[in-house]
Amino acid sequence: MFYKKLLIYCVIAAAMVLGKPLDGLVAFGVYASAMYCLNMWISTLLYIAASLLHGQLLFALSRSGVLLVVMLLHTLLKKKATRPLFVLYCLLANVVYCAEILSDVPMFLDRIVYSLVGTAFAVVCIYSFRAVFVKGFSYRLALDEVLSVAIFAVVMSYCLSSLQIPFDLFEGVALLTVLLAMTLKGEFTAIASAVTLSMGNAFATGQFESTAIVCVLALCAVVLNRVNRYASAFFVACFYLLLVYMWKGEGYLFNLSFLPVMMAVLLYVVIPDKCLKRLAEQMGNGNKDNAKNAINRLRWGLSAKLYRLSDVFFAMKNTFSSMAEGVMTAEDARQQIVKCVTEEVCSDCPNRSLCWRDNRRTAEKSLTDLVYIALNRGRVSILDIDSNLTGRCQRLNGILTRINGRAVAFKDYCNRTAQADSTKMLIGEQLGGVSAVMQNMAQSLKGQVTFRPDKERDLLENLSFHNIRATEGSLMENNGEKSVILTVDKRDADIRNVEKIVSDSLGYPMCTERTMDDGQYLTVYMLEKPRFELAYGIRSVPKDGQCVSGDTHSFVGIDNNRVMMALCDGMGSGERAEKMSEIAITLVENFYRAGFPSELILTCVNRLLQTFNTDTFCAVDIVVADLSCGRCDFVKLGAPECFVRQQGETSIVDGSSLPLGVLDEMKPSTCNRVLGSGDLVVLCSDGVIDCLGADAIADYVNQTILTNPQIVADELMERALEKCNNKPSDDMTVVVARMV
Repeated sequence: MFYKKLLIYCVIAAAMVLGKPLDGLVAFGVYASAMYCLNMWISTLLYIAASLLHGQLLFALSRSGVLLVVMLLHTLLKKKATRPLFVLYCLLANVVYCAEILSDVPMFLDRIVYSLVGTAFAVVCIYSFRAVFVKGFSYRLALDEVLSVAIFAVVMSYCLSSLQIPFDLFEGVALLTVLLAMTLKGEFTAIASAVTLSMGNAFATGQFESTAIVCVLALCAVVLNRVNRYASAFFVACFYLLLVYMWKGEGYLFNLSFLPVMMAVLLYVVIPDKCLKRLAEQMGNGNKDNAKNAINRLRWGLSAKLYRLSDVFFAMKNTFSSMAEGVMTAEDARQQIVKCVTEEVCSDCPNRSLCWRDNRRTAEKSLTDLVYIALNRGRVSILDIDSNLTGRCQRLNGILTRINGRAVAFKDYCNRTAQADSTKMLIGEQLGGVSAVMQNMAQSLKGQVTFRPDKERDLLENLSFHNIRATEGSLMENNGEKSVILTVDKRDADIRNVEKIVSDSLGYPMCTERTMDDGQYLTVYMLEKPRFELAYGIRSVPKDGQCVSGDTHSFVGIDNNRVMMALCDGMGSGERAEKMSEIAITLVENFYRAGFPSELILTCVNRLLQTFNTDTFCAVDIVVADLSCGRCDFVKLGAPECFVRQQGETSIVDGSSLPLGVLDEMKPSTCNRVLGSGDLVVLCSDGVIDCLGADAIADYVNQTILTNPQIVADELMERALEKCNNKPSDDMTVVVARMV
């Protein structure tokens, strides 16, 4: 960092020393801009030293004194001097310079003109120094900054060409600049540098030999650079000697005036490749087309890997699903238990031949009936044995004991098998969901990303115009979805301001999806802003005598374009109902955010709730809103009616499915609506519905003129509380959403 600052002030000092034309007002412009953009004390010392060499110390002291006083006043007031105000200060700083010869009118007018030109050059230097020394070459320059740097280069070239010395420094400095520009920023920048510097030389000398030589050498360097930079430098040196001999004669060669050019070529050659490569990276000179093509190749490779992983998870899903054994049927169980009883009880009975040889059908029917009763009722008693078996059998107690024991064992077997099968099916369904999510991701990555370099350039220039320094900016479009990635300086990272500038530049609204802090810089990821937003309000009241409500609500963004709104009513009230409804709503929320489809989400949550116990039920009301088009999908599981007001008309959305956790197999009630701006969606728990009635709520929603969803939710709840005398017999919750 120290060497970088030292190099900057060396360049400024050299510019001040060269800035003798216009009675030193070129040096004053460099000083004023250095004071404004960098350190005012160091800049002042350098300016006074340069003016001492020019023999203009008095004017330098008067100018710097005025600027130091006003800048110190701004520092004490803690108020930064604006550019227009600083330009006025620059004009005031030349009052002594102009007033010295007030009696000599022609000379006085000349000095006024010089002062105006010097002040204008100070403005040019401010833009140039800010672009080069403050922002740095890694940032893309705006159009006004490019013009300012070009004007500054022309003026410095003019001053360099005006020096009265034996050697032609202009040609050496110009050629070194062209070679470095070609290596660091590309061929176009090299040609532009040659033309710009040559203009200053032509203005100073009135001749075009050096101008032509520099331009021709720049073209030669650009052509030969395709081989390598060393070949380019060697042939440029040889071609320079040939051109000098042809245009300036042999006398120019013998007086060694060509030495600056040879020194420039030698200096360029001895600079290590690593240093030039590092400088090129810092100045942002990379092959962006190759990088963008690499992005698409990486996306294709990642898409193929995701497809393969999706196949793996799908195969695992099929494996777990096939592992479900299924419960033995009741008919098979009866036959098995009868067989076991006859083998364990009747095998050594002395009357076995009487029962199983002469009365086989009667004995089997009697035992089968007893087993049927035991499986249905749980156990059998002596009263359940028919008269045929009572009159013959001497081991009734043993038969009853075996049948009851086997019935209990079969019931335990059924529970264990069902639980194991349910777990296997749950794991299989989750693996299938992961497979589906990966397949969707692979499909989205498969599409090719297109870039808009023209729009990117305009965007970066617009950001720079608004004093926001952006090192990189990429505008991408994939499957119709537009996105922007910006890397901006953290000091300029006012997200709202950046969003507005980006939206104005692209012609459509953008919003920030996320940001990533990277030390000095901030990477901002933006997506196209959805057409709608969803404003919502919530009001919840627990059952009379309870501290907490068993109702749980959720309002969460699934992705950039979709929002999920849900209301879950746990069966019962109090802490237990709250816990179960919170578990259900959290599972639903996380599954949706992970990208699982609705049917799979509800199936998995249903099976998970069944693993707690058999009486864990939750009524769930879900609305998934697509903010890009206004489509709302309604999913209901045991939930009461909800209400939708579209274009001034209110409709009731109801469902007939059972709550979550009741049955293994469940089928939710689903429907959809397409909403527009101002339309309302109202979700109510059964406590509110039972208190007010669905028709009364529908009438209120249809007639209300309120637009704030929170006020609508509060007023509905107040009506319900008034109806039940502020003693609700069940948990009550109202969720209201309005499309904007």
